[in-house]
Amino acid sequence: MSSRARVLILNAALGPLDYRVPAGMEVGPGSIVVAPLGPRQLLGVVWEAERMPSDAEVGDNRLRNLLAVADVPPLGAPLRRLVEWTADYYLAPAASVLRMTLASTSALEGARTAVEYRSTGVVPPRLTPSASRRWSGSVTAKASSANWQRWQRSATR
Repeated sequence: MSSRARVLILNAALGPLDYRVPAGMEVGPGSIVVAPLGPRQLLGVVWEAERMPSDAEVGDNRLRNLLAVADVPPLGAPLRRLVEWTADYYLAPAASVLRMTLASTSALEGARTAVEYRSTGVVPPRLTPSASRRWSGSVTAKASSANWQRWQRSATR
């Protein structure tokens, strides 16, 4: 039998939502999960049901399955208590405070591709005076300075 998880979605307009945990998926309080909401997939954090009451209880037959669990450590209990306290103290939605806690959701997406640029040794045909000074100081520019001078002479004719 599948279990139930109370998930705080990173959307201030929504309160905590209940989802079904599919068989074989391990989630606990603090786990960062991907949950369906209509056609979208949103990030959320599994919360203790007794600490985050829901406005309306939904029957098990109406719950949707969680889609995935992020491969990151769960939020610790002290951080979850801080989110609750801050939300109560400042009268802010808990989801807004949680969003500030997880300020960069791009960290959950994994490593990005690094773009690397290498000099080809070819001097661009048009340079500003400051770029020309930078090129003249580089090793690559010195190696191709003869070609550059030849080009300048042919361009001014």
